[in-house]
Amino acid sequence: MDYNGDESVTEKLETNSIFGTNISGTDNENYQIIADEDTEVLIIDYEKLLNPDNFTFNYYCKFFSNLFDTINDKLKERNNRIRILEKKTIRDRLLEYFEIEYKKNHSKHIYPPSSFKDLADYFGVNRAAMFREMKNLKEEGFIESKNGRITLLYK
Repeated sequence: MDYNGDESVTEKLETNSIFGTNISGTDNENYQIIADEDTEVLIIDYEKLLNPDNFTFNYYCKFFSNLFDTINDKLKERNNRIRILEKKTIRDRLLEYFEIEYKKNHSKHIYPPSSFKDLADYFGVNRAAMFREMKNLKEEGFIESKNGRITLLYK
């Protein structure tokens, strides 16, 4: 939340998501985590996690392997978002997002998040302006959209 009280969504979490790195280093008192539904949060104590005695257990190595895989996935997501946000125009942000999704899923069919408002929040842009740009991309033959699915026509 900024000085005007405007909310900025930095991340939308799904079932079994992990968060922490994005809030552990923040000193912003206006940072909030809001759950839309009943939610369970597992808090892992960093000091206990790194206790050397734990490394004698076989399952512990598997746990750490899974943890590092998860962290790596989160870093990839963050890097993709940075790639998108560094684009100057809404059009370029949309096209970068389409390219990332195309490469990730090896498909010309893209299924955006639950709503276009969420997508606009992810891009850090006004929803109406994003819709205008998507309309322009449709008219220019870059994309087709139907029933919440975007099809890339330029691939």
